[in-house]
Amino acid sequence: MKPTRFASLAAACAALFIACHDYSVFDQPFLGGDDAATGTDDANASETGSGNDDGAAVDSTSGDVQDDLGVIPEAAADSPFEGSGDSSLDSAADSRADSSLDASTDSRADTGADASADAAPDVASCGAPGETCCATGTACTAGACCDPSTSRCVATASACGGGKVCAAGACVACGGSNQACCAGSACIGGCCDSLADKCVASGAACQGSEICTGTACVACGGPNQACCAGSTCSAGGCCDPSSSKCVAAGSTCASAGTVCATGTCVPCGATGEACCQGSLCGGTDCCDPTTSFCMGAGSACGGGEVCLGGACTGCGGPTQACCPGGSCKGGGCCNAGTTTCVASGHACSAASTVCSASSCVGCGGVAQACCQGGTCGGTGCCDPTSSACVTAGSACGAGHVCAGGPCAACGGAGQPCCPGSGCSGSSLVCSSGGTCVGCGGTGQPCCSGSSCGAGNLCSGGTCTACGGAGQACCGGSSCSASSTVCSSGTCVTCGGANQPCCTSGSACGSGNVCSIGTCVGCGGATQPCCSGNACNTGVCCDTGTSTCVGANSACSATNTVCSGSACAACGRAGQPCCASNTCLAPGGCCSGGTCFLSGQDVASGQVCSNAQVVSCGGGGQPCCQTSGCGATSCCSANACVANGSTCGGSLGTCTNQSCQSGACGASGKACCPGNPNGNGSNGNMCTASGIACDSGGNCNACGGAGQPCCTGNVCSGGGCCDHNTRTCVGASGTCSGGQGQCAGGGCGGGTCGKLGEACCGGNVSCTDSFTVCSGGSCASCGGLNQPCCSDNNASAWCEAPYGCNNAGTTCVACGATGQPCCPGAVCFGTTCRGRNNTCR
Repeated sequence: MKPTRFASLAAACAALFIACHDYSVFDQPFLGGDDAATGTDDANASETGSGNDDGAAVDSTSGDVQDDLGVIPEAAADSPFEGSGDSSLDSAADSRADSSLDASTDSRADTGADASADAAPDVASCGAPGETCCATGTACTAGACCDPSTSRCVATASACGGGKVCAAGACVACGGSNQACCAGSACIGGCCDSLADKCVASGAACQGSEICTGTACVACGGPNQACCAGSTCSAGGCCDPSSSKCVAAGSTCASAGTVCATGTCVPCGATGEACCQGSLCGGTDCCDPTTSFCMGAGSACGGGEVCLGGACTGCGGPTQACCPGGSCKGGGCCNAGTTTCVASGHACSAASTVCSASSCVGCGGVAQACCQGGTCGGTGCCDPTSSACVTAGSACGAGHVCAGGPCAACGGAGQPCCPGSGCSGSSLVCSSGGTCVGCGGTGQPCCSGSSCGAGNLCSGGTCTACGGAGQACCGGSSCSASSTVCSSGTCVTCGGANQPCCTSGSACGSGNVCSIGTCVGCGGATQPCCSGNACNTGVCCDTGTSTCVGANSACSATNTVCSGSACAACGRAGQPCCASNTCLAPGGCCSGGTCFLSGQDVASGQVCSNAQVVSCGGGGQPCCQTSGCGATSCCSANACVANGSTCGGSLGTCTNQSCQSGACGASGKACCPGNPNGNGSNGNMCTASGIACDSGGNCNACGGAGQPCCTGNVCSGGGCCDHNTRTCVGASGTCSGGQGQCAGGGCGGGTCGKLGEACCGGNVSCTDSFTVCSGGSCASCGGLNQPCCSDNNASAWCEAPYGCNNAGTTCVACGATGQPCCPGAVCFGTTCRGRNNTCR
């Protein structure tokens, strides 16, 4: 390699090495070099006479110190050791000298250009313990504290200035009670609780069941340990005031004659004092093991014992010492001669005495206690129930008698009769010989109270047969033979026609019934009902009178009739006709035994109109209920109007089931006005069949669940007309206003809203068809001279061919001279006078 190329390569390597390592912190001051005034190193590619070395573009904010003093002009070439940038180890301000590689003086002439720029800006190190507190972000790291007195970071538990310590990231006061421990776990006049890192005053509790003693927290509360705070000890121990140490319960305290009891050092050994250590007491006293207190001799110890000879021993049992007060257990007695207990029933030391009821008493004589072994003097007996002696022949408890020494059983068959009670059992009696014998059977003596067994009667002290046909009645009133009854003291046959009624089984035979004690015929019309409320075929049993009622005849209950062998409600739509083929609703029709309301279809092409069954649906005929007046005609004022003809009154021309030239009355159209002059009370109406005015004033399908109620508050399938919503509630559906379930046309499960029931609450009112709320209950409406019904718009409505009177209260005939105008201001052969809504 040529020398020149080798020199160039060496220079390049040196420049690269210097560029990658900033050693400016090790620069030494030179006579010429960096600027101090401007804070720059070299600004240009080559040195100038100003003495600048490093460039200004990336110098630190504080500026370089003066290397070259500017006294000596720049040399023509720098020293080959000139650094290319500051050292990475520079502090916040550049050191007095940059890189240690700078030459001590520049050469007289630069050989090449200085470095074009300094290294990256100098970085200050802060935040760690011993370093300066950081100015931004977290002042100190790793839990260290910024000491405000030095602005340097102090490690946790190290001392801060002003007598403080670093704790939880802050310099806080330390050393005092409940303050943080000072550096080195020091406290002022107390202990450093290492578990809490806080100072505790001397004598105060440390954590972990310890106490501050001197300058350290030590274990406390156990035997021979220091007393805990408040002079307390664990496990019932005592804080001995003379040593301030704990003494175990029952152990001797430092003061003579004291012991630890109930947490306190107390005197011991004397009567009434605590027992000394080892359960010791003075003199003849005993240590009661149940209380650990000293008891005097003869005093009661716990557990049923007594103090004797310095020890608590058992007492009160047989042969044991008597307990205090001369008492013994189990009813025993304290034998005064021996001061020992004698068991109940055993002999005491005195002659002819026995322990009875806790006392030694005399025994063996009449009425005295039985002696030991249940013995009595002479022929007396010991009654086991009373443990007292009784004389011979006297009762010895229940069912026994004293028989010359022992008590023997009595009262049974063949046994002696018991004193006072005779014989036991209802089938024995005491004979004249004093023995119990059988009684009550045929030919036997009568039992007590002149009674005999079944089938016998007491006569002259002897039992004789009774109860059979022709025999005397047993007990004066009963017979045992079948189909017999007691009559005048004799058993006679019963149950047949005109015979007495039997008192067991069936009172009377088939075809008869008991009436005033005698069997009479039943089941026919006007006859009594037979057994089980049965009557002959086609005849009904009126349970109110228990009398059979003929077919189609009235039963006793209001508005009921005999129909199909049972009394049923009658007279309303769909119900049987009442007696004499009548219906309840005025203007209704009885047809085929069934009632139809006026305006209701009777059969295809026939309708009930003002109590007459007539043809319907044709021109000029009444409107049919379901089919109306055909596909194109209109129903106006209950008369069929042909398509293109006048609907009458103010209703204009009929056009395809719609009046007012197709403007009202048909499905989907507005309802036609029922009271156009404002002086009547009839509600709006529809002129096509199968529809009704809804609450919005339009004609729509009706009767189904969720649909408007049909005219007359009618809902199909047993539904309920809910007046609160003006719609039908299907059977088993829920009525509004909290009125429960719809059942059989009534809400509340069928308990309100039907005819005769209370009106439903919540504005639901009466839900049954052709009913209105009146005086709190549901009454019939819509028929002739009945109250007007309320439609879906709370307007008045009546059954065809009637209209509501001008007062809006009653359904009346309409359309004739002098009568109110029919719905739609229609009159027949006359004119509706709007001023008073009357046909003239």
